[in-house]
Amino acid sequence: MVYIYCQANRATGGTELLHQMGYKLRLMGYEAAMVYYPADPNTYPVCNQFEKYNVPYTYEVEDTPDNIVVIPEVALGYILAIKNAKRILWWLSVDNAPLSDNAINIIKNDKQLIHCCQSYYAMDFCKKTFFCDSNNNLSDEDTSNRLFYLSDYINSIFLVPYDAETKREDIVLYNPVKGYEYTSKIIAASSNRITWKALHGMTPEEMRHTMNTSKVYIDFGNHPGKDRIPREAALNGCLIITNRQGAAAYKEDVYINDDLKFEDDATAEEIIEKIYALVENYDDSLKQYREYIEKTIREYIDFETDLYKLMSKINTDDKTDKDSDNNQSLLNCDSSNQDSLIAYITEQISTGNITEAFRNILLYKTLGYEENEIFSILEATVRIEIGEYAEAHYCTSEALKKYPENYELYLCLIQACLGLGKTDDIDELVGKALEYSKGTEDEDAVKDIISSLI
Repeated sequence: MVYIYCQANRATGGTELLHQMGYKLRLMGYEAAMVYYPADPNTYPVCNQFEKYNVPYTYEVEDTPDNIVVIPEVALGYILAIKNAKRILWWLSVDNAPLSDNAINIIKNDKQLIHCCQSYYAMDFCKKTFFCDSNNNLSDEDTSNRLFYLSDYINSIFLVPYDAETKREDIVLYNPVKGYEYTSKIIAASSNRITWKALHGMTPEEMRHTMNTSKVYIDFGNHPGKDRIPREAALNGCLIITNRQGAAAYKEDVYINDDLKFEDDATAEEIIEKIYALVENYDDSLKQYREYIEKTIREYIDFETDLYKLMSKINTDDKTDKDSDNNQSLLNCDSSNQDSLIAYITEQISTGNITEAFRNILLYKTLGYEENEIFSILEATVRIEIGEYAEAHYCTSEALKKYPENYELYLCLIQACLGLGKTDDIDELVGKALEYSKGTEDEDAVKDIISSLI
């Protein structure tokens, strides 16, 4: 069993990530539950926007060696309460951790504690603070067994491509909760050439619409971890400007050019001039964010495989009974052979064993096998089965760039679009599926499938 501590009734990037972990673990076949604090059995603890992750919750932890307890850095005091279970301290930020000299000493001397880091900023902090000796030497053996990179991924609503034809206004977005003291000076120094809009009190859908009609997002907060809003804005076509505080100082965390990051002593006038340049040359400026956007889109894949590898490293035997049976059946599959693993995943899909199929999709990826035509169809099929339509849309669209005449991929993309309510392109996709299946042994079957879908 994996227990995940989380603040009750609190919607932040960090609390969403904790729910995403529970959701992905359950897809892999692990038992997982949220442990909400402060414990109040008389109050429903789950935020509305997190109900979709469908992770059960409890207020008590069974503290036994077979179990795993995940504790976010803001609640690191719970480390001392767990005596027997394996413990993971997940650094979702650095700055928000209630650290004292005593706490640092306790954590540094705890050689059983596993550290996971959401950002390279946190990785660097943990290495220097907990894994270096008095001579600043890093223990390679200790870090390989107890320090892992486990980042995050943004809400799947932002994975669906934005409407590139939507008219953008000369609007600059900002977060009024973080860094507003500095941001307000920039706003005061600007002219009416641009409009400012605060991202506050919006649903994810409203955030996406606002970003999709704006040109620039600035973030001069403290970046305690790898913040989500800059990535969400970039995926929706906003051009990003930040400072160099916290995680923003690390290229790996905020993957934009150096000239788009400003030092603390930069004047408001300098920043305004950069904003004007981006607004006026929006189309050309967008090109320099391509790597940041592509890296952000693939974060859900990296999170899944990193989580899979972490759980394999911990080597827990805590599985559901059904999963234990499936694990036994895996003995008949030679995972060192790509074709054998493909055949095994196919078999599990055909028998409705989606949990096993999903876990072996991740195994396939972690083994570094080529994501070929057949695998792409299998992955899209599994993601559609579990309701991950946005992820299915992405992986299918990417596969069609390499295999543009594969009618099975078009069928998957049709299903993903229907699941998302994205129907504008359905007629074109149906036409492609019919065109490329014509004359094949599956022609009639494709027609039947399309008839059942549309």
